[in-house]
Formats: sequence, structure tokens, C-alpha cells
Amino acid sequence: MALLSDRLRLGFLYIPLRTTYALKSHTSCQCCHSYKQCRAFWKDKNKTKQPCHRSFFNQTKRGSKRFFTIYSTASSQSKNESESLESSSKNLRPPFKRLKKADASQDTSSGGYIVLSSKERRMLSFIRESKPQEAYKLFLRHTKLTITTPTMNQLLQKLGNCRKGVEMWDLYEKARSRGVFPSILTFTILLSRIGSIPRDNQQAVVHLLHQQLLNEKDQLEMDIRTLNSLMYAYCQLGKVDSAFEVFRNLKRDFDMYPNEVSCNILCKGLIQAGRFSEALELFSVEMPAMNVLPSVTTYAIIFEAFGRLGKLDSMSQLWKQMLQRGHQPTEAVYFSVMYACAIHGDLTLMFEYFRKMVEDGIHPNVRMYGMIIDALGKAGKLELAFSWLQKMTEEGIAPNDYIYTCLIYACGNVGDMELAMNVYESMRRSGLSGNIVTLSTLLHGYCKNKYPLEALNIFHKMCRAGYRLSKSQFHELFHCLGQFRMIPETLQVFEILIKQRLSCTTDDLFDILWNTSFAGNDNLSILVYQKLKEYEALMVQSEALYLYSHRNEPKTALQWGLLRLDSLRTRTDVYVAEFYHILLYIASLCGDEQCFFLLLDEMIESQLANTRTLTVLICSIAQMMIMKNQQRTESSSVSTVHILDTGIVCCDALFQLAMDEFFCLPLSCYSKEPKEPYPEQLPWQLLDSLQPLWKDAVESPVSFKALLFIFDICDSQKIAIDRLAYNATFWSLMSTSSTQVVETFYERMERDGVGSNLWTFTILATWKLSQENPPIEKVMDWASQVPDSIELYNILLSFYRKRGQLDKMLQLFRKVRSQVSLDRVTYQLLVEACFEQGDRVKALAALRHMKESQIQWSWQQWKHVSEVCLRSGLMEESRSFSQQALRIEKEEMEQQRCYLEQLHLLLGRSLQKEKG
Repeated sequence: MALLSDRLRLGFLYIPLRTTYALKSHTSCQCCHSYKQCRAFWKDKNKTKQPCHRSFFNQTKRGSKRFFTIYSTASSQSKNESESLESSSKNLRPPFKRLKKADASQDTSSGGYIVLSSKERRMLSFIRESKPQEAYKLFLRHTKLTITTPTMNQLLQKLGNCRKGVEMWDLYEKARSRGVFPSILTFTILLSRIGSIPRDNQQAVVHLLHQQLLNEKDQLEMDIRTLNSLMYAYCQLGKVDSAFEVFRNLKRDFDMYPNEVSCNILCKGLIQAGRFSEALELFSVEMPAMNVLPSVTTYAIIFEAFGRLGKLDSMSQLWKQMLQRGHQPTEAVYFSVMYACAIHGDLTLMFEYFRKMVEDGIHPNVRMYGMIIDALGKAGKLELAFSWLQKMTEEGIAPNDYIYTCLIYACGNVGDMELAMNVYESMRRSGLSGNIVTLSTLLHGYCKNKYPLEALNIFHKMCRAGYRLSKSQFHELFHCLGQFRMIPETLQVFEILIKQRLSCTTDDLFDILWNTSFAGNDNLSILVYQKLKEYEALMVQSEALYLYSHRNEPKTALQWGLLRLDSLRTRTDVYVAEFYHILLYIASLCGDEQCFFLLLDEMIESQLANTRTLTVLICSIAQMMIMKNQQRTESSSVSTVHILDTGIVCCDALFQLAMDEFFCLPLSCYSKEPKEPYPEQLPWQLLDSLQPLWKDAVESPVSFKALLFIFDICDSQKIAIDRLAYNATFWSLMSTSSTQVVETFYERMERDGVGSNLWTFTILATWKLSQENPPIEKVMDWASQVPDSIELYNILLSFYRKRGQLDKMLQLFRKVRSQVSLDRVTYQLLVEACFEQGDRVKALAALRHMKESQIQWSWQQWKHVSEVCLRSGLMEESRSFSQQALRIEKEEMEQQRCYLEQLHLLLGRSLQKEKG
């Protein structure tokens, strides 16, 4: 008994008797059956049952199944991170083996030993076999199972490596609720694998872990690596200010000092957030003040900041400083400095650093080649990008998904989607299946280059693969489908969006309005606008109001907008200014001068006028000048110079498209964060000097001097005017002024560098071809300067049609059909000209060619061709085309009714999910 009171000799093991006092398990005592028999060995203060020492000794002597495993607790509160992420996955010690004295000395409560239950041993075996999911399920199945901190850390690490973020966080919370106290390594594991947790919950998790670190810092042996992981997690979430707060308060909150890794993490986070100046200040000012010496990794991070700021000269000086301090550039440093040159667009300097890297004996890897190919592709040097791909393969380096994706992006950037698809098929043949980034790049290329059917195929392929598209991808696809009036496909995509998301956003509803408004049905536009009003979405309502006014009745839209403005007069943010812009333009469409200048005065008094206001005013004034001139011409017998009808149609369409992009794209891309760079306010001096000129330009539309004087004042104040305002003024002068004034203003546009675009050339071609001795070759030269300029060719076709030159029309048609994509106006001009000349065979041949090209006319176009045939005496064709127009009109009305019902159902379902 004396021996038992001191220690128990069992084989070659000496186990302190106090270890038996610390045995913890949820199994009942299998030796004693009453509280009185083992009263001396009940140590739990809460009087919960524990197995007595007799059960433990007797079962050990009999050689029966062991119910417990003795294991060291030294790593549960690791000092100096003795339990690392790498060593935590090693096999555990077998039961009943002598533990190290160093480990045993770190746990005074149980003499360096803990007892693992059979269930926990089974969990550890699952972890060793790389089956963390099975271990997690076992932990959940036994609700009273308490595990040790090392076991929890190993399981957390394994779950994080398998991207099981939900299970990882659930394990941590349940373990804490069962009394398992985390170690400092637990926080390091969770923070370093925060990316595996669902994005919507990441911010809340990081904030909670940060708060727990602050509350439990006295019980934890703090380590700077854990705090660095905390700053890294904040930077990954885009919360650089929170990371900065941790960095500033390390000494106050945790009695720690930042090291070189802390500065590197913060510099990288600042660069990712676009705060390059602050990153350079941290490197050049604060790190020397803290006596923190930069490493090679630090230089690699700072080089990227210099590249994004465009300070390549300063980057070269820093390169010399790095060499003077004895740092040898590594592959990461060369990659960073070359990437900085690629961002700035200096490919020559990028290849110079590449040559230095090869001279230093560093061989480029696949990551380096990918960056070079990406830079060449973004610069439009497609052939050179493919030559570097061939060079890489000759050196035995196989291209990866990233390189193929860069090539696909480069092909889409230059508009060669056939080559992009060939690259994708080549990637598939090489054994790479591609990922969501590759398919997203293909989708972006097809949408950008206006291939709606191919974009839909890629979209359905991504859905079948289980990928979830982002909000911007849905909007891009909606916009592409809307340009081709593909309403059924739009509603189908919208239905998929509702299935993939909890609810649609106001931007999604706006995209639906954008597409359905092209159908010309008032009910569709009104319905979506009312849904947007329910959402109280100011910015999207303004865009929707603009679309409704442009497609339907502007006076009704103006009344709606003024009613909505009554509840917004107290607000002064940029979205209210945008709402004023929409109402100003709608007032110009209505010709309501009084409402126009009242709204303008309100904007100036509320200090809402900004640089976008100037563009809206010039475009609105130009439009009102054209309307005033048309009214003056109709009320008098003054003859005006004949302008081609097709040219006016093209100018109207391009002006409408430009205003669509101006109102509906730029501000929609802005974030709702108040720190975003919104348009700057106009100076008060400029507004005071421009205010009388606006009224003079509207009241006397034939006097162009007031409108031109606005440009002179802006030049003197160094206020940049948007290209849209230049083109709108040019268009207005073409209708209201002499040839000399138009040519003088065109010279001004050339001087300011805004004269070479499709709209400008369309206005010039419409004007020049209406004069004597029209410069046809000059118009052809303009058409060659602008890609896919079917508008200019249509103006030339209209010009030949006015002159009755059918042969030249056919000759031009054969020439351009292989160069640009023909539209409905092209075939309408050709068919009507053939019928006017009495050439029925060529007209029917043009109709067959149009059908083969899958171009469909609207019922208005069929009706117009029917009227042309009637004037030409072709009664049979006129009757046939008239019946075709009636049939298509009836089908469109039925389709619109079905679209309205389907859209109403989808929007109702979306609102129900939003309320739920």
C-alpha cells in the first residue's frame, strides 16, 4: 500500500498516481457501483460520475480491452509553437508509452498526461488515413464526446485543406461548447484557412476570432504568426483598415511588435486595395522607424506598387538599392518587377529584366511564361504571344489552364473568337478540362464581340458544370441578348438567375427592363419600373426611367420622374444628381424648356452639378436646337439642304446608343462605397458664365455661337468635355448651320483628339454625300478606318439608291458582305431599290440571302417594302408582303403577351424570396 500511495509499478512504466485522479471520460464506473465505495476518488466538483482507480487497474492487469489512452497534454498549450502545422499530422504515440519529461513538465494539472477515449482514438485514426469527414461525422454523432485540443487542431487543419470550411467552423464552435479550450495554433489554423469558409460568412468569422483573441489573450501564449494571420485574413476580405488597426495596436493589445512579415502582409493588402501611396509610405517611412529591415519578399511586393503607379524610374532606383544591400534577386522578385512593367505597358523594359534573369541563371517557369503571354495578349500582340507559347513548349514546359485562358482573352480582345474557340479545343485535347475562369473568359469574349448564341451555349455549359455565375456575368449576358432583342432567352436566363440566387437584385431587374424595352411593349417597361419602385432603388430607377422615356412616351416618363423627385430633394448624393440628369434629358426630348431650366437651377442651388452634368446639358441643348430648327422649317417655306434619310436614321441610332451607354453603364459600374471616385463638381465660376449661354442657345437655335462659346469657356477653365458632347454638337451644327461652320468645328474636334470614331464619320458622310460633288472615296476611306462600320456602307447604299444606280449598289454589297456584318437596313435598302428598278429576280435573291443569313425583318419593314411594291405596280408582291407584315405583327403581339405573363411570374417569385 505504501507503494500505491507513492507510485504504481506496472511493467516498465512508472505512472504517477495523481494521473488517475485526472482521468476524464463519459463512461460509467465498471468496478464500483455505488458512490460510497469510491467516494475518495471522486474529484469532479460537479459530482459527475468518473471511473474509479479499481476499474482502471483491474482491466489493465487482466489484459482486457483498454478503454483509455494516456497521452501528453503539452501541446494543448504550445509554447513557441511547438505544435506546428506540419508536425500535427504525425502518427500519435501508442498507449502506455513513457512520455518525454519536457512535455510532461508543461502540464501541471495532470502531471503531463491526459487520457484519450476510444472514440477520440478512432477519430485520430481517421485523420491519419486522410478521412477528416469521417472523423467530423463521428464527433457530431456523439454529442457528449470531448476531444483534446491537439486532436481538434489536426482535424481543423485537415478539413481546411479539403476546403470544408463549413464543417471546420462548426467543429470549432461545437468543441468550444463542449469545454475544449483552443490553443494559439487553433486560431492560426482558422485564420490561415479563412478562404475555405463561405464568402458571406468570412467577415463575421474573422471579427469573432479577433474578439476572442482579445478576450482570451491572458490564457493564450500569443505568437506574432497568429496575429500576422489575422492581418492577412482582413486583407483577403478587403478590410485593409481593420488590418491597419491590428498592426497599429499590436503593442497595446497583445504586447507584440510587428516584424518583417507583418509589414509585408500589410503592404500587399494596401496594393490589392489600390492604396499604393500608403504602401510606399509604410515601406519607406514606417519600416525604418520600427527598425524592420526589408527582405527580398518586401522588395518583390513594393515593385508591384511602383508598377501600378507608373513610377518605373523609381522602381529602377529601388532595384539598385536592393542590390547594394546585398539582396540577390530571386524568381519572385523578377516576376514582380516584370509584372510591374507589364502593368504599365512597357514591354521593352519587361524583356530587359527577363534577359537579366536568364543571365543570373534563373530559368523561367510556367508562371513567368503565363505573365509574359498575358501581357502580350492584353497589348494586342497576338502573334508574339503564340510565339512565346511555342518557345515555352520547346523548352519542355507544358502550358496550364492560366496560359490557355490568357490566349483566349487575347483572341477575344482582338475580336477573333474563332481562334479563341480553337485555343479552347486545343486545351481540351491536351488533357486540361478548363475551369470557371476559362469559361468566363469565353463568355466575356462572345458577349463583347456580340455572339449571343455562342454566349448562351457557354452559359448553359457553365450551368451544367455546376458553376455559379457572378452578378457581372449575368448583366453582361443580359446586355448582349438585349442588343439582339432575344427576349425569350433573356427570360430563360433570368429564371436561372432566380434559381441560383436567393433573390434578384435591382440591377438584374434593370437588365430585364433593358432587354424587354426593345420589344416596344409599354406594359413590360411599366411592370419592371413598378417593381424597381418597390425596391426603392434610386440609381436603377433613373436608368429604367430613361429607357422607358426613350422607347415609349417621354412626357409620361417626365411626369413619373417629377413625382419621384419630390421625395429626393433632401438628398445630395451622386445618385440624385444622376436622377436629375435623366430628367434633364427627358425634358429635352419633350421640348419642355421651362422644366429643363427649373431642374437645372435646382441642381446648381443644391450643388449637385458635376462633370457629367456638362455633357448632359450640351447633348440636351443640341437636341433641342435640332427640334427648334425642324419646327421653324416646317412652319416656313425656307428650303434646307437635302440630307439622306438613311444617314439621319443612322445618326439617330448612334446617338441613342451613345446616350444609352452614357446613362446606363458608367455609374452602374460604380460601387456603393462612398470612397469611390465619383464625378467631380463643376466650379461655380464656370456655372455662372455658362448659365446665360444655355438659354441663348435654346432660344435661338440658328445661332450656333452660344453653343460654341461653351467649348471656349471650358478650354479656358481646363474642363474636359466628353466625346459624346462633341459629337452631339457636331450633329446639331450639321442640321442648323452652314458647311463652313461644320467643317470648322470638325477641325476643332481633330485638334482635341475626338474626331475619329464611327458617329463622327457617320455625320460627316451624311453631310458630305448630300452636297454637290460628294467625296465617295473619302467615305470609303472612313469606313475602312472604323471596324464593322455597316452604318457608313448603308449611307453609301442610300446615296446610290437616290441616284438610281442599282449596279453600284450590288457591286458595293458584294464587296462589303465579306468584310462586315450586314444588318436589316442593308437588305431593306437593296430589296427596295431592286423593286423600284423593276428587277424582281434580284430582289427575291436578296430576300433569300437575307433568310440564309438568319436576319429577320420587323413587321414595320415588311409593311414599308409592301408600300414600295405598291408604288412600283407590283400588286402581287405588295399583297404578299402585306400579309407577311400582318402575320408577324400578330405573332409579336402574342409573344409580348406571353413574355408579360412570364416576366410577371418571375418577378413575383423573386419578390417572395426577397421577403422570405
